[in-house]
Amino acid sequence: MTIAIGIVSKRSRWGPGEIILASDSQMTFADGPKDLDAEKLSIVRFQNGRLLMVHAGYVQPAKKAVRTIQHLAKTERIENAERVIEKGMREVRKALLDGFDFSDERKKTYLQLDQKHEFLIAYYLNGEPFLRCADNYSCVVFPLENDKCGAIGLGKELGHYLLKEHQASDGDFEFSDLAAISVIERVKANVDGCAGPCQVGMVVPMANEWECDVSIFPRPLVENTAHAINNFESNILSDRKSQLNKFQVEFWKQQGMMIYGKFAEDNPMLKQMFE
Repeated sequence: MTIAIGIVSKRSRWGPGEIILASDSQMTFADGPKDLDAEKLSIVRFQNGRLLMVHAGYVQPAKKAVRTIQHLAKTERIENAERVIEKGMREVRKALLDGFDFSDERKKTYLQLDQKHEFLIAYYLNGEPFLRCADNYSCVVFPLENDKCGAIGLGKELGHYLLKEHQASDGDFEFSDLAAISVIERVKANVDGCAGPCQVGMVVPMANEWECDVSIFPRPLVENTAHAINNFESNILSDRKSQLNKFQVEFWKQQGMMIYGKFAEDNPMLKQMFE
C-alpha cells in the first residue's frame, strides 16, 4: 500500500530551498497483484511551471486521476493548481461511482477502501513552497498539519515519527534528500506492505517566467545513497544495542544494591547477580 513522504527545505545545498517527495516502489492493484518496481512520482506540466505528485494506495484509480489532472493542466497556469487537481480527482471519483446504485454508506466504503488512493503535491508559487495532500474521497486539496513535512500511505505513522526525528536534528531540513531516503528505507524495513527501491523527486523555485520545475533523482544515485544510509543505520543500531545493554546492567546493579542493601551482601545468589 506504500509509504510516501514530502519535505520542505528552507535551506539546501542547491539553493535557497526545495521540496522533496519520496516513496517506495510497491504498488497494489485492485485485484490483488503487487508491483515492486513501479513509478509513483508523477510530473504535471502547467503553462508556467511543473509540479510533482506522489500517490499511495491503489494504482489504477490513482493513475487515472494523474492522467486526468495532467490533461487539464495543459491549458492552466500553476496558480490554479489546487483547483485543477480537485477538478481532476472529482471527475475520476464520478467515473468510479457511475453505474453503481450505491447507498451513501456504500459509496464511502467503496472509495475509502476498495478504490482508496491519496496524493502528496509539491510546487512553488511566487517563491513560496506549497506541500499539499488530497484523497479520492473528499477530492479537496489540504495543507499538511506540519508545514515542513508529511507522510501518506500504509507506513505514514512511522513516517511521521521518523520525520520528526530528522527535524529535531536538522530543523531547516538542509539535507532533505538524505532525510527522505533514510525515512523511506527505515519504513520499508519495519512495515509490511512497503517495499521496492526508493524514488526521489525534487521541486525547486525558478527565477524566470516559470514558477518552478521538477527533477527526478537518477535511480543509481538513490540506490547508492540508500545503501550507504542503511550501512550507517545498521552501525548505529549495533552501537545502541551495546550501549543499552551496558546501561541496563549498570542500572540494575545500582538499583538492586539500593533495594536489597545488606541483604544482597549476605545472600550469595543476589550478590552474584549484582557483581
